[in-house]
Parts: sequence; structure tokens; C-alpha cells
Amino acid sequence: GSDGGGDAEATTTTVPLKAPSKVTVVVLNGTSVSGAAGKYSTALGTAGYTMLDPGDAATKVPATQVFFVAGFEREAAAVALAIGAPATLTPAAMPTPPPGEVGAANVVIVIGTDLASVTPTTAAPTTVAPATSTTAA
Repeated sequence: GSDGGGDAEATTTTVPLKAPSKVTVVVLNGTSVSGAAGKYSTALGTAGYTMLDPGDAATKVPATQVFFVAGFEREAAAVALAIGAPATLTPAAMPTPPPGEVGAANVVIVIGTDLASVTPTTAAPTTVAPATSTTAA
């Protein structure tokens, strides 16, 4: 007897990425650079992600890390891209214990010294600089 379900794997590979609003992210600062987690948290928030309050990682890390809970591997990769993480970064499954206070986050970013002093690529420069144009009335 054949069950005729030979195409089962085709459906699993075409699952679309979850919308950013459906992905809860927390940014933890794994460096001694004050505010590093906050600026990346703000940048991802402007990209549409649901953000938890940023915090400090349990340990300092030299390189940024991205962790995900089961089912959010591709979303974690999208988040890593969004923060401008190095291409060599590979998101990993959430460790036990987690790297810090992660709450109900689906994706956890631990900012390392490689990104701590870098401006997030998702932060649009136009929102930072005061508007000098007087054409908008």
C-alpha cells in the first residue's frame, strides 16, 4: 500500500517567513559598551519586529550571537541580516540556560564587540538627523 504522499517535503520548504510583527526579539548587550543593545533594539523595532526590553547578557562575547527557539531558525537569520551581522554568523538553537533575560522571545541577539560600536544598518539616517527641509508643510 502506497499512501501517495511523496510530496510532503515540498510543502515544508515553501513556508513563508513569519512577518516581523509575529517575531518577538530581545537584544542583550554582551559588551561593556553602554547602550549597544538599546540601539539595536530600536533599529529592529523600526523594522517591524516585536521587541522586548533590551538587557545585558550573562557573559561578555567577542562576536555577536543570534539564538532562536524551535521553528524560528529562518526568522533568526532574517534578524541577523537586519542588524548587519557578519555573514559568517550562523544563528544557533537557544542554549540552556539562555544567554540572559530572554522572556518570551523567539529570537535572541547577543551583541558582541564586533557590532557594539557600529551603527545598525536598519537605522535610517533620515530619522536621526533633524529635518532641514522646509518644503514639508
